Amino acid sequence: MPLVVFLATSFCYPCLTSPLLNSISWLQLPISPDSKLGFGIVNHLNQKIMTPLAKYQKLLVLFSGYCFVLLFFRMSFTASITYAFLLWNLFLAYIPYTISYFLQVKRHPRKTDIIWGLTWLFFLPNAPYIVTDFFHLHQASLVPRWFDLLLLASFSLNGMLLYWLSMHHFLQHLRLKHAFNYAWIMVFICSLLVGLGVYMGRFLRYNSWDLLHQPQRILNDLVDRLLHPMQHLETWGFTLGFGLFYFLSFGLIHFLIDSISLQKQPLISPNK
Repeated sequence: MPLVVFLATSFCYPCLTSPLLNSISWLQLPISPDSKLGFGIVNHLNQKIMTPLAKYQKLLVLFSGYCFVLLFFRMSFTASITYAFLLWNLFLAYIPYTISYFLQVKRHPRKTDIIWGLTWLFFLPNAPYIVTDFFHLHQASLVPRWFDLLLLASFSLNGMLLYWLSMHHFLQHLRLKHAFNYAWIMVFICSLLVGLGVYMGRFLRYNSWDLLHQPQRILNDLVDRLLHPMQHLETWGFTLGFGLFYFLSFGLIHFLIDSISLQKQPLISPNK
């Protein structure tokens, strides 16, 4: 647990402290290196980490920091680590996004591409998995119910944003080599696989690492559900329901952003 807290603090610290010390110029987070309070280290991290990021990435980091602050407040107020697992889940959600981002910005040999692509797919369910943490909302606590709702909603939205961005990278990668219809069919298949992965994580209590530790057990559970689908209606109902939710939500976000981008393009006069 201390390691998780340290990682989260280290990751969010530049974007959490800077806005409190200086005014924000579209999240450039300027901090004077001559500060007597010893925030030269923060300035260094700000230049090395925050400055190279795109605007949406800075907001994503800031949003993650907001989630961390909510959780830190709850843990401090209740002296409980009831929802501490959200930090770990959010950390896992960043893994597929990070993989897809670097696959997008840098080309790799075909074999390397396939290996990293499979690794990305294995970890991808961790991003939208956080949505299912709403199962824990009924737990009694010292904080109001609305605060726990805000906490879970914030982490869930953060996970979904990472999922949508990661799928966007995947779609862009496919569109470089394949037709439009093929790319979206692959997105649909991945969405269903993610739905199945989330089910296996939530109800069968598997995680991404179990693909290495106990692959035979996972294979047996999958084969049993494929051979006897009527005995596992919950599995396929959850997979289809959440798979469609992931696919349709991504499609909505993707085409909404596309339509906004087209509206911002200057009109070309037909006479020119």
